[in-house]
Amino acid sequence: MEGVEELTLHAAFARGQLAYAQVTSGAADAETVAAGVTVLRHCVALVDRAGVFSSNETKDDIATSDLKFVLAPFYLAEVVSRTRTTPPVVVGGEGSSGGSGGGGGPPSDPGAARLPIVAEAAENTELFLAMCERHDLLSKESRETREREGAANQATARAEKVARFKRDKAIRLLIEELELGRRRRREDALANADWDDEDPECADVTPQDEEEERQRWMLLLEDAVQKSLDAQPQYALEMEMLRNREALSAARPQPPPRQQQQAPQVIGQLGSAGGGRNDAGGVAIPRELLAALGSLQGGGMGSRERMKSEVFRPSHSLPTMTIEEAGEIEYQELVERTAREAGRKMQREREEALMTRDEIDDAELAKKRAWDEFTDDNPFGAGNNKLRPCS
Repeated sequence: MEGVEELTLHAAFARGQLAYAQVTSGAADAETVAAGVTVLRHCVALVDRAGVFSSNETKDDIATSDLKFVLAPFYLAEVVSRTRTTPPVVVGGEGSSGGSGGGGGPPSDPGAARLPIVAEAAENTELFLAMCERHDLLSKESRETREREGAANQATARAEKVARFKRDKAIRLLIEELELGRRRRREDALANADWDDEDPECADVTPQDEEEERQRWMLLLEDAVQKSLDAQPQYALEMEMLRNREALSAARPQPPPRQQQQAPQVIGQLGSAGGGRNDAGGVAIPRELLAALGSLQGGGMGSRERMKSEVFRPSHSLPTMTIEEAGEIEYQELVERTAREAGRKMQREREEALMTRDEIDDAELAKKRAWDEFTDDNPFGAGNNKLRPCS
């Protein structure tokens, strides 16, 4: 992204927050994710370089306008974890012999490219939680979870997850109420503004506005802490799996490339005599042996290992995600569906609040009349026939 280094702290944070919103809503492509990672790295560096937070400050000492910058490492961890690694397309297979180097080498492992991404996400998650702990932004439950050694038992982990889910729902409702109150005050300011006001929305900030703004950022920080505590063990597990995969790939024996190159030449020399004696007048080579060697000519030792690995291959498609990942997707869909339903409910309540009692009665009467007209046009059993009678 051009011009990122010239961005101020506020401008970089605004862009990073927008990228985080796009990523969490699923409306971000690979280019948007890459641009968000770049601008959020710059934002985190600016927060550290400018010394926005002092080491001895608590949450009461931090200004409301600076409180949001604590979220910069969390946004960076969330956005960078969404970076996708696409393995390069390899032309040809094991049996393709080209050049003198044995086929150009094996394709790069996508797990090796994923490991630094997960490591950066885990590092920024730890940085965010450390900042919250240093500035007394962690709740008692979050501090106990962070200080606990080892994994919790199944009952405790389930109870904590249920409590976090309920608290997350309560935080979303509180943020929606704050947004609704601020919108109503803005509408009232527009309605009561004088005709000669240049910008009636840009009135002086009242103490209530500042208090609600601080409450909003505190709620967002609490929600980010909950998500970070949930993400930390997932990052650790993924890094362990990727490291084990690298170790297994390194320990896997590779066929000698020179042997792969010489195998077709030897088979060609043996078969030049047509299954009889070779050029030197030696012993005749059986045709069955030539046929068996010819079947391995395409891949040499690599083909044998590949066929051996496919003997006990499962007959069904293997899963593409873990149960936790599927649950996270369903949870995100539930969150989005709940937000849409809450938005529609608030919209109906706002519309009903602006209507008089007569208008509400007229609307209910119109709804009943529409239903009566529908039942008249579509009587019960009208769509049935002799082949599909009404049961």
